[in-house]
Amino acid sequence: MYKTEFISRSLEDTAKVGNAIAGILERGDTVALYGDMASGKTALSRFIFEAKGFASGFSSPTYAIINEYTDLQGGKAYHIDAYRLSSTEELLYAGVDELTDAVLAVIEWADIVEEAIPEDSTRVHIYKTDDINTRRMEIFVDSSDKLAKLNEALK
Repeated sequence: MYKTEFISRSLEDTAKVGNAIAGILERGDTVALYGDMASGKTALSRFIFEAKGFASGFSSPTYAIINEYTDLQGGKAYHIDAYRLSSTEELLYAGVDELTDAVLAVIEWADIVEEAIPEDSTRVHIYKTDDINTRRMEIFVDSSDKLAKLNEALK
């Protein structure tokens, strides 16, 4: 895995990260998000989905566990929130293994369901800082090409 870091000092910065990540994703990719409560996982998810054309009706799937979105071309994307789960088995029971038609999947609280995360997923670890509006993000990608594109977009 290849790693880059970014400091987000505002919602606009987080949108920039979401757009940058969306720009390196290919059909069928998964983004795994890690971080404490209120670290910005849902905001980053929203920006990734919006940048990929899935802006309609976005909401957090905390209680539903899985939200499905359809883009203008009919592609499906899945937003998964594993917070209320206790294991990968519960995620499989919720039907994640049937989501093979996904254009994109974003999984919040990925640490809870780590065994279900594809090895080549883009992984984002979000850390709170002493400043309430600032987050440190570590972004891991599976190729040097993706890393270069990501770093260019984050300039």
